[in-house]
Amino acid sequence: MGVASIIRDFVVGESLLKPVIAGEAWAEQLYLDSVCALQAISEADLGQVIHRMERETANLEFFDTWHWVLLSGKSFVHHTVESLEAHILDWLG
Repeated sequence: MGVASIIRDFVVGESLLKPVIAGEAWAEQLYLDSVCALQAISEADLGQVIHRMERETANLEFFDTWHWVLLSGKSFVHHTVESLEAHILDWLG
């Protein structure tokens, strides 16, 4: 059955919308359980997720830089400048 979700755009899975509208008890209970679980997430929980994501992002940036430096034989400064020049227009929108 997969992951049930009314928000199909954000969560991959089968939408609960049709079963809930049809009044199916299992779908209503799953919806209520999901809402309660989401509302039980604390600010501290979110802080832990953000901290973990920041750490993973920093690690990915390090390995990307390290790989570039090894392949090119150039210094880290060159990587930073070339990366900035390559992506500045994308970042500015």
